[in-house]
Amino acid sequence: GLPLDAAASYEGFGRPDGRGWLEFHDGVGNMRSGERLAAIAARPDPRWMAGGTYMAFLRLRVDLRAWRALDRGAQERAVGREKLTGAPALRDGSHAQRANQSRGSSDSPAALRIYRQGYDFIATVGPDGPEVGLNFVSFQSDLQTLQHLMHLPGWLGDANFGGDAPPLISLLAGGFYAVPPRGRPFPGASLF
Repeated sequence: GLPLDAAASYEGFGRPDGRGWLEFHDGVGNMRSGERLAAIAARPDPRWMAGGTYMAFLRLRVDLRAWRALDRGAQERAVGREKLTGAPALRDGSHAQRANQSRGSSDSPAALRIYRQGYDFIATVGPDGPEVGLNFVSFQSDLQTLQHLMHLPGWLGDANFGGDAPPLISLLAGGFYAVPPRGRPFPGASLF
């Protein structure tokens, strides 16, 4: 019933062993389903966004050559988990800590809660081999939450995934989107 048509659908790479390009288990620890609406429902400012949400899409390139040059211990420190078991590695600055900044109430703006998922991709094969990476998709109550998270020193603000590791991730593309609730007429219809 929306005035848009789906042009394409992407399911992600989805290895059968549940591991991604970095050869670790995905490890996404999203909030429980009962907490999601409170974390992703847009505030009614502007009023037409009440009942909608905000979506972010980031396409991140992963430098597998630099990654594979690291020994297993350095890889585990960067990700924050043991490679074989997936058990959390309790070290400061780990990815596990970066991905779980808050355990606060989902409806509290200070909780910095987002609903997220990553999907591996493989793109064109060039002279240096295939370009691989992660499509990161998240939903949140406002865009400032995600922007704040991305600039925190303990998350991505002063690190390139793992702090002391060589640059492993680069942003290829991205966008932030307002996703209004379904309704007629859709927001902005008077402009057309």
